[in-house]
Amino acid sequence: MRKIIFPSLLFLLFVLPILVFAQTSAFPQNISVTKDEVINDNYIKAANTIDIEGTINGDAIMAANTITINGNVAGDVIAAASVITINGEVGGNVRIAAMTIEINNKVGKNVNAFGNTVTLTKDSSVGWSLTFAAAQVKVDGPVAGKIWGAGSQITLNNSVGTNVDVQLGEEGVLTLSPESQIKGDLNYSGTKDAVIQKGAQITGETTHKPIPVELSKAENFFSRNWIFLRVIGLFSILLVGVVIISFAKDKTKKITSVMWQQPAKLMLLGLIYLIVIPIALVLLIFTVIGGPLSLIGFCLYLIAVYIARIFTGTLIGQKIFDYLSKKKMEPQPKEVNLIWPMIVGTLILSILTSIPYIGWVFGFLAIIWALGGLGEVLKKKREAEVK
Repeated sequence: MRKIIFPSLLFLLFVLPILVFAQTSAFPQNISVTKDEVINDNYIKAANTIDIEGTINGDAIMAANTITINGNVAGDVIAAASVITINGEVGGNVRIAAMTIEINNKVGKNVNAFGNTVTLTKDSSVGWSLTFAAAQVKVDGPVAGKIWGAGSQITLNNSVGTNVDVQLGEEGVLTLSPESQIKGDLNYSGTKDAVIQKGAQITGETTHKPIPVELSKAENFFSRNWIFLRVIGLFSILLVGVVIISFAKDKTKKITSVMWQQPAKLMLLGLIYLIVIPIALVLLIFTVIGGPLSLIGFCLYLIAVYIARIFTGTLIGQKIFDYLSKKKMEPQPKEVNLIWPMIVGTLILSILTSIPYIGWVFGFLAIIWALGGLGEVLKKKREAEVK
């Protein structure tokens, strides 16, 4: 059970929301780039199945149920799916999340892989470093830089240019085959000793950090509950975000546009709203007929604070997508699907707010910024109605 908890939560956190929307009617079922096709730009697509047979001279940013890349990608591959198979050469970075990941060719820079099963075959190679989090990891190809990761079953069958630093947990096992060669230090944490087979070479020092049984149980309890609550909270706000965008897409665009144009002013206004509104509602309770209105006001206030992160996350996602597509955001943008920007931006915002000690700052700024934007849009609407 312990071996599948982390990958399963990871799947819920990064992949499941994306797959849900990739299979909706808003996206085509199957997309392909034919063998003779050359795309001299970034390739951003979402579908049920994506097959890349041709050449992409830019970044490939994709989400689908199944992604297969047989052609070459000159830039980065950023993808989320249930199954991702990379048979072509990638000139940049590979940053992917899926239940099953297989890489069968050269990657020029870094590989960041998150899922249940991650396999780098003997035909693969990593030009820089490898980072992973998965239940089962098998690295048969050479890695020029370092390896950092977390998993339950980790097997190394080739050379590593510098250090290897992995976390295994209570039941995890690290195996170094006779073909493995670590040209740096080996650092691993877990309750079991690594299986270092005869012929395996480690140039530097080997450090094993065992986990005390009592500490391991306590850490597992708190970390699992914390991760579970974060995943549930994130998944819930993503669903709320989809509802808001589906029924109030134009309003969302107006709010994010205003937020981007006047960030400092709106943060100040949002701070005032955050402090003054609850005080006013409390005072309203003590009036003769203000009790019911105050309760309704508190409900609306809490809803506004909750959904504020959705607007801020959507804005973050919009700017990222604008940058990737090399298009400048306009005050009144053309018809675009805001679901993707909302998902990506909200995920990033959630990660930022999870940073120890300073995460609350990002969360606070996100709330007051969006509250200011929401208040400004409502104010302009009222002024237009009065005129």
